Amino acid sequence: MSDTATLLGRDQQFNPDEGRFPFRDMIGYEMEHWDTQSSRFTLDLEARHMNGDGVPHGGLYAVLLDTALGFSGAMDPDTQTRKPAVTLSLQVSFLAPPRGGRLIVEAQKTGGGRRVFFADGQVLDAEGTVVATGTGVFRSRTGPTPGVSHAP
Repeated sequence: MSDTATLLGRDQQFNPDEGRFPFRDMIGYEMEHWDTQSSRFTLDLEARHMNGDGVPHGGLYAVLLDTALGFSGAMDPDTQTRKPAVTLSLQVSFLAPPRGGRLIVEAQKTGGGRRVFFADGQVLDAEGTVVATGTGVFRSRTGPTPGVSHAP
């Protein structure tokens, strides 16, 4: 199994504290807001995001919700820096096809303790209609992620 540094290449670094990393770049979403209790991401839809029926692939909603939910509880309130977190459980409900060319994902931390937190979120289309919802359970990690620079 390869470590992160090997997968990225020795001189390629990224800053997950700003929501920037290769997977984000591949999907194309942007962080609009992040604080100790919530986060908001947006994505302008492109042909590459669609399934065979011409609507966004369900996995795209899962990626967006996983990201937003995870970030909603991943800011240290004392230092205002990112606390890495891993997803323990993610549940997604698909409600409607989106209208318009943009998805907005909003997430809120709903509770938890010192290491585990819970979050709820929703995906809205360009008209403000909720097209998917999600809930997740996350565990804060301790120590640095191997191969990842956490410096701004």
